[in-house]
Amino acid sequence: MSDKKIKEKVFSTVSPLLPIPSLIDIQTKSYQWFCEKGLKELLSEIFPIKDQTGKEAELQFLDYYFDEPKYSEDESRRRNGTYEAPLRVKFRLVHHLTNQYRDQEVYFGGFPLMTPRGDFIVNGVKRAVVSQLIRSSGVYFTENVVRNKK
Repeated sequence: MSDKKIKEKVFSTVSPLLPIPSLIDIQTKSYQWFCEKGLKELLSEIFPIKDQTGKEAELQFLDYYFDEPKYSEDESRRRNGTYEAPLRVKFRLVHHLTNQYRDQEVYFGGFPLMTPRGDFIVNGVKRAVVSQLIRSSGVYFTENVVRNKK
């Protein structure tokens, strides 16, 4: 499938006042932010992890990156697979008593990739995330009943 731009034909005699916004722009920008910054913020909240005493060993988060996806979008769809990229995370294990450390890269799993159209391919099927507005709760009324009296 190609990602050709669709030419817009305007049949109106009045030119539009505002450009038509992209409806998937929110989804793609949110996903891009999560991949670039959000995941790092999340991992930074969890790490470092210390041992029970907090004095001997510590596991520190250093960095992460995505490898190239194994299959393209079209190939993932044909194989009934998921369009994903391997997520690799770099850690450092520090042993405080000996002042030694060891850096290691860990495979964290397949990370689903968003297509330029704002959807995901899971098990060969396109899946879209649907944004929903959740109505905030209003006022709650309670009633206390003591010995059949309000």
